Amino acid sequence: MSKFKKIITTLVLSSLLASTGAYAGGYYGHGYRHHHHGHWIAPALIGGLVVYSVMEPRVVHSQPVYVTPAPVVVAPPPPQPIQAQNLPPVWYYCQSSQTYYPYVQSCQEGWKTVPATPAS
Repeated sequence: MSKFKKIITTLVLSSLLASTGAYAGGYYGHGYRHHHHGHWIAPALIGGLVVYSVMEPRVVHSQPVYVTPAPVVVAPPPPQPIQAQNLPPVWYYCQSSQTYYPYVQSCQEGWKTVPATPAS
């Protein structure tokens, strides 16, 4: 029993024993004895309430905890470097103006790719 509970129990029992003196009665000059059978009820009720308030179980209501699994994140693989293809060099030729890009910026019929050959 904890120290606090021992103190409360001692106080309750002391108050119950102190009230028995009032129950002892006596003549008090009246020549008869008073029978008060209810003097013990109040201290017993008060003591019972004190003991119950000390010893009552404490109920704690908490919110429910919902545990969700951690999201699974799969990182995409890193991109593979694209190797440069060994394409032969080409020039862009415009048939209508008979010139090459970048000397002419636009071509009406579209650019024609021709193999790049340096002028000799």
